[in-house]
Amino acid sequence: MTYQDTSCLPNPPTVESPRDNTRYCTTGGHTSEENIHTFAIGDIHGQAILLGPLIKKIERRAVSEGYEYRIVFLGNLIDRGPGSMSVLSQVANHIERNPRSLLLRGNHDWFLLWILDELKGVEQERYFKHWLLAMGGGATAWGLGHYGGKPTVDDIRENLPSNEPTLLRNAKSYLETDHCIYVHAGIRPRVPLAEQDAFDLMWIRDPFLSFGGKLGKRVVHGHTPTSSHFPEIYKDRIAIDTGAFRSNRLTAVHTKPDGTMSFLCSDFSGVNVVEPHFPENIAIHEVLRRLLHDTVSALGFPISDEFRKYIFNQIDDQETAAFIRYHGNCTSESELMRKLGMGTDFYTEALKYAPAA
Repeated sequence: MTYQDTSCLPNPPTVESPRDNTRYCTTGGHTSEENIHTFAIGDIHGQAILLGPLIKKIERRAVSEGYEYRIVFLGNLIDRGPGSMSVLSQVANHIERNPRSLLLRGNHDWFLLWILDELKGVEQERYFKHWLLAMGGGATAWGLGHYGGKPTVDDIRENLPSNEPTLLRNAKSYLETDHCIYVHAGIRPRVPLAEQDAFDLMWIRDPFLSFGGKLGKRVVHGHTPTSSHFPEIYKDRIAIDTGAFRSNRLTAVHTKPDGTMSFLCSDFSGVNVVEPHFPENIAIHEVLRRLLHDTVSALGFPISDEFRKYIFNQIDDQETAAFIRYHGNCTSESELMRKLGMGTDFYTEALKYAPAA
């Protein structure tokens, strides 16, 4: 997996924290509107051909089922893909039709504005070249009609439709609802939401991605493409950047007012419901499967095919953890079966064995 982050910039941005710049300060809020369905769409990156059908599917579903809704665009509308200007137009038009919907600011959206609004001279030229060559800005320039030659900062400024920079400048940093926190990249663990740095909300990877503790609410985020190209559910976060510019799969998560979720994917076959992946569960599952295979093989008494099948069918159940814990003291299948009733917490026990895989 490759991705762009501040570590590969020629120098750290001079505005290290957008909190110091009122134009790009942390903005967001909490809403507890009842009976509102929330759809969040991951990083689009110029894939207008995938976005249009997804928006239509969401709008038609809301009309047919008779509920009020909003779309939260998680940012990174531009760069890399061929249709950045069309994406900006589609998002602006939808928000005009449905004022509940909103755009959250992604690092690519911010980076272009930072170049246009804040930088001057040699520094502006250096970061502009970086945007063109390393961040997929060349595709955005192409979409503005620059099919050859070397576009300049003034070319981009003059050719951007007048309302598009306004859309990006008015983007929020996050949205908090009763069930979720929606943000482009993630949040810094153990920092209250109101005190989060806007730069982190656009750029963070670790320690957010590697954090194993509680984040307070489910954090729905993009920014880091999932390795599976499917939405991925972790302990306290849901990743929905499915790498649309590379995979041609654009994902949305639908959160109902009661907090239940489902997922939609727009690809060249249409817009369909998809099942998420659970990478942490899959890892634990595989560790336990290998451990169980070795353990069953090493037992000093015969195991019937029926009982072996039962064990492996229960691999995601608490009995599995009990089996691992107590098998060493068993001398017969019947004794082992009795001890299988002495379950312990699956995750607590399974994680003890994960490092040994």
